[in-house]
Amino acid sequence: MSLEDRLAAELGSRADRLSTPHVEVSGLERLGRRERRRRRTTWASAGAAVAAAVVIGSASILAQPDARTAPGPDPATDPPSQVVEESGALPYLLDGTLHLGDRRIAVDPGWQIAFAGGTTLVGRQWEGPWAVVEGDRLVELPTGITTPVGVILSDDGTTAAWVNTLGRTTQRVVLWDLVGGSEIDRVEVEVEPDFRGQLSLTGIDLLGRVTWTDNMLEDLTVWRPGTEPVPVTGLPGSYQRAWPGGVVAAGRYGGIGDDGRFTSVGRVDDANGSSSLWSPDGTTRVQVSGTSAVLLDLRRDAVIQFPDLGVRLSSVSPRGWVSPTQVVLAGPLADSDDGRQALVLCDATTVLCEPVDEDVSGDAQLPDRWW
Repeated sequence: MSLEDRLAAELGSRADRLSTPHVEVSGLERLGRRERRRRRTTWASAGAAVAAAVVIGSASILAQPDARTAPGPDPATDPPSQVVEESGALPYLLDGTLHLGDRRIAVDPGWQIAFAGGTTLVGRQWEGPWAVVEGDRLVELPTGITTPVGVILSDDGTTAAWVNTLGRTTQRVVLWDLVGGSEIDRVEVEVEPDFRGQLSLTGIDLLGRVTWTDNMLEDLTVWRPGTEPVPVTGLPGSYQRAWPGGVVAAGRYGGIGDDGRFTSVGRVDDANGSSSLWSPDGTTRVQVSGTSAVLLDLRRDAVIQFPDLGVRLSSVSPRGWVSPTQVVLAGPLADSDDGRQALVLCDATTVLCEPVDEDVSGDAQLPDRWW
């Protein structure tokens, strides 16, 4: 029986048994550097116990049959931490306030939120501005007026990308280093003048490359900074979503060579990602059905059940990886009369879950990928 078949059977069986602002713009490159380093080094060391397995697993999954997938530009790095300080907190917006653990930051009530790899961005999806959370302040990014997708984050939270419209037939893609606070590269792209032909960013992969389609999810393109964008070829069908190691198309996930050629790695159900979320390194996926959650370990071809979420929910969804091995699930409380919801922290190493907040308003805007 295949991995996906086992997953479907396991989830079905489990489900049947369950009852029911002020923005600081000066000093962008210096402000919050200490906080950035703390967050990055926490992420770097949090998975130390499984680091070797992750590296080996990632290498085998991302390996291509030729040498066309070369490493990307060296990312900005900080000295590795020797101690894991704490797991991260899942941010959310409510009534013009950003909640991030014990911190509260006033924001525009009309803003959206993006979160990945311990990095939180807030801004107006359809036009900007956008800012990155640094400690208890917001630092504005030089996004200018963005296209409807807004700003997207890499899965490890170290880079961001956005699109600016320069004219009826020209748009610019910018890739930004959130650790160093500087631009990595930009490229201008000729587009069709109508809305259907405008660029729609889809992801930033583990090699630091940006992918996009048009607004009709057609003509997938990959761009490595320092080179010209190239069309992606060899897809088994229509593009569906990003994967940290590449993309998902027609139910297959795989890597993309620098020449744009897609190489399939494996098959995945829930291809559009409505009930699952990849880990930042792309080797693990948490998937839910009803109030049941499992881990899919792609390195070991294993399906692992989280035995108990620690709280009764009427449904559950994955919302964000707050460390390399910890993911937060969210769902409405089963006995709540006002739609309140709970946040549950699940650890992929111990395969245990515990509630971390059982009093989140049903009106709260939780992180969710719109790209």
